Amino acid sequence: MKYLLAVCLLICFITDDAEARRFRRSRSRVTTRVTQSVASHGTAQQVAERKVQLLARLDRLFHPGGGFGGGHFEGVGYSYNANSIPTCTTNRGRVIGDARARSRSGRWYRVRIWGW
Repeated sequence: MKYLLAVCLLICFITDDAEARRFRRSRSRVTTRVTQSVASHGTAQQVAERKVQLLARLDRLFHPGGGFGGGHFEGVGYSYNANSIPTCTTNRGRVIGDARARSRSGRWYRVRIWGW
C-alpha cells in the first residue's frame, strides 16, 4: 500500500513538473515575440515609455530587448509607491529617458535610460 502511494505521488510530481516546464517555455517565447515587436527607434524617452508600457501590460519585471534610443544603459524596477521606484543604476552618464506606468495589479513600473 505504501509503495502504491509513493508511486502515485511520484507520477503526480513528474506530471506537474513537466506541465510547469511546458508553461514556462511557452510563456518565454510569447515574451520574446512581444519584446521584439517593441520598436526601439526614437529618442530615449520614447523608448523608455514604450518599454514601461510593455512591462505594465504584462505585469512582469524584465529587461525588454532592443536598443536604448541613443542611451547606453537601461534600468528597470517596480514598486507599489509611484514616488519611490528603485531601478538598476550606473555611476556613468546621465538619465536621458525616464518613464513610469501602472499595471492592473496596482504595481508601478519604471524604466530609466542613461546616456553619456
